[in-house]
Amino acid sequence: LLAAVASYDSAIVTLTADVANAYIQIRTLEKKLDIAHNNVAAQMGNLRIAEAKFRGGSASRRDVEQAKTVLGGTQTSIPALEGQLRQTKNALCVLLGMAPDALEKPLGSGTRYALIPVPPVQVAVGIPLDLLRRRPDIRQAEYLAQSQSAQIGVAEANLYPAFSLSGSFAFVSSNANGHSLSDIFQWGNQFYRFGPAFQWNLFNYGQITNQVRAQDARFQELLIDYQNTVLKAQREVE
Repeated sequence: LLAAVASYDSAIVTLTADVANAYIQIRTLEKKLDIAHNNVAAQMGNLRIAEAKFRGGSASRRDVEQAKTVLGGTQTSIPALEGQLRQTKNALCVLLGMAPDALEKPLGSGTRYALIPVPPVQVAVGIPLDLLRRRPDIRQAEYLAQSQSAQIGVAEANLYPAFSLSGSFAFVSSNANGHSLSDIFQWGNQFYRFGPAFQWNLFNYGQITNQVRAQDARFQELLIDYQNTVLKAQREVE
């Protein structure tokens, strides 16, 4: 249960990061589009100047063609940026569980080219050890290893004899030999039994031992996964 809760927390952390990254990418692509449109306007002016100079004899045809090439390259980059922007918005819609058209209003239709979010100059993250303690993926790996460690004890318990005490109590009645089913709840029609039970899987000792080994191997696997998770977390925190 604790591992499942930690997995949920890890999913929330990942979702929050993905939403933030998608939003920043959207604003970045919008800014790139804004710059591209401004460059197109400026490069069209440069092309007109180059054509005028060529007609006046102060520039060569190569200058005109170079201006056209630069303008064409900038113009062709705009559809690619628009496609990336549309894909990023759709990805953000999936993360937010919204329809693609429902995202235009939250992003602001009147402020298409909003500012790119800037992080603060200083971020209070604490020491690396505190960051590691807050990571849910480490908690999940730890809880999974702890749970599997308990399974080893469960498997080992089958190697020892088991004692149990069971019983039952009921009312019994019949309609044969002059009896009536309506007498079922009379105290004289009570029925009960109880007794101890003993079980020892002595002849399955080899099979149970192998089950213990399998559970222990699974625990060693999860223990290595936990160690790898901590190492990965240390690298990312650093």
